[in-house]
Amino acid sequence: LCVSASIAFVLARTVLKPQLAAMLKDNDTFRDVNRAVQVEGFKIVALLRLAPVLPFAISNYAYGSTNIGFLDFFLATAIGCAPGTFAAVYFANAATAAGSGSSDTPWYYYVGGLLATAALLKVVTDIAQKAVKESIDSGVEDGMADTEDAAKLAAKKAIDGLEEREQDKVLS
Repeated sequence: LCVSASIAFVLARTVLKPQLAAMLKDNDTFRDVNRAVQVEGFKIVALLRLAPVLPFAISNYAYGSTNIGFLDFFLATAIGCAPGTFAAVYFANAATAAGSGSSDTPWYYYVGGLLATAALLKVVTDIAQKAVKESIDSGVEDGMADTEDAAKLAAKKAIDGLEEREQDKVLS
């Protein structure tokens, strides 16, 4: 997961840079996310990985087009994707054990574990989305530049727009 994200990130910084710059120059959502990453890069990337508001593959190229450092991107991706990865591994393990019938554990343990994992992921996603909004909504500390204030407002607008699109997808 982190390897493929890193490859896309590096490609966006090198080989695909001209093409991505041309594609993203008029994209308001990218511009807003880029401004948010400029202010709080690691935090924004990690939280957006926890709350998968952006499509994963496309976001790797987008983050490669921002000014976030590679190490911050890599660590934020690893930390932000960990809960979803653990849930997928648990689900696969539980499905294998339940399907083989060779386990001494009753089936309802697996169902309970899956429900608990789904609930935990939902809570983590909600907390991450709230934290992203709060970090963007929070007042700017004294002495911060007006551009950072504008970046936070722009990022808030981007997150709100992405959430509205996700809700529209769910409703349709």
